[in-house]
Amino acid sequence: MEQRIKIYTTARSQWMKKNFDFIRECLDQSKGRNIATIDVETFSPPIDIPVHKDRDGDVRPALDWFKDNFTNKSEGYDVICMHISENYKKKWNLSKHIGGTYWNDGAPYEFYIVADRGDQARHYDFDEFTRRFIHEMLHGDSYTGDIRNNTLHPRDWVHRWDYNLHSIHRAPTLIDFTRYNTQKKIIRLLKKVIDLYAKISYLPSTTFK
Repeated sequence: MEQRIKIYTTARSQWMKKNFDFIRECLDQSKGRNIATIDVETFSPPIDIPVHKDRDGDVRPALDWFKDNFTNKSEGYDVICMHISENYKKKWNLSKHIGGTYWNDGAPYEFYIVADRGDQARHYDFDEFTRRFIHEMLHGDSYTGDIRNNTLHPRDWVHRWDYNLHSIHRAPTLIDFTRYNTQKKIIRLLKKVIDLYAKISYLPSTTFK
């Protein structure tokens, strides 16, 4: 699996770029994965955004709004992330205890994270942006790839490695994309066969004499 990542951030200085080498190194530990690029773009945050309130009362950005403003403008990317500051989490009245969300909506990966510059992640020697970014990426991975030696629900597996084992940066070693990559190759091959058959079907009959 080759992944092109696009991050939209409210940070004008794009300070999180310094974390990209480490993030790439962590994620590339997964068998069959290659992080091709991580691009970042600063966006102008609106005063207010549409939100979704779930049955537990948690408030997050509305997925349709996310798609309209980010996903639909990110052709060619496999991962779409919105990064906002704690300040915008407050302005938009998002749930205080939620630092990020992965929407299990198929490809591409779609998620948002909240982190301020200099926020140190508890139990880790790196910052909160890095922890939360890898955390949400693993939510996508756990639905896409195979998790070795796992009996937990994909969501619970990620939370165990982060909140209990404090090893979110090591968890990618257990993700295997071999089966996923094989399936993608088969799909591409079948598409070529179908396209070839369609072209042959339109050829004049004299071609086969």
